[in-house]
Amino acid sequence: MIGHDINAGVGTRSARDENCYNNVLAPCGIDKINQKAKQLLNFLAVNKLKLMNSFFKNSSYSTCSDIKTGDPHMLDVWSTNEPKIFRSCTACHNFGLTNSDHTGVIAKIALVSIKEREENRISTGVVDWKLIQTDESKNKE
Repeated sequence: MIGHDINAGVGTRSARDENCYNNVLAPCGIDKINQKAKQLLNFLAVNKLKLMNSFFKNSSYSTCSDIKTGDPHMLDVWSTNEPKIFRSCTACHNFGLTNSDHTGVIAKIALVSIKEREENRISTGVVDWKLIQTDESKNKE
């Protein structure tokens, strides 16, 4: 799981997208792409990561607004190779970041622990240290 403040507006998956990004992007988000997007998308595709912001429907995806035009951009993202752990991924406009021009992005995840059962435990055996110490064939140089 990686949180990116990469300033790469990756857009969304649509009919015009190349097939190599179909496993990286989903149809949700802001459909604006900038110059850094291709580098980030290539990195995600090569490493088999999914851009999780694009997999959840939200009322807002904007993490930053253009200074000149005020247009919204999704420049801060979460990615993972384990998408099943994500429950949501959304911009949080009331995050309390007063000295930043970016909005926080909250990823809600579910962590699962696997309880080890005694019957499934693999035995490592018993080491007879006295036998190893006294075994002359093992101590010869």
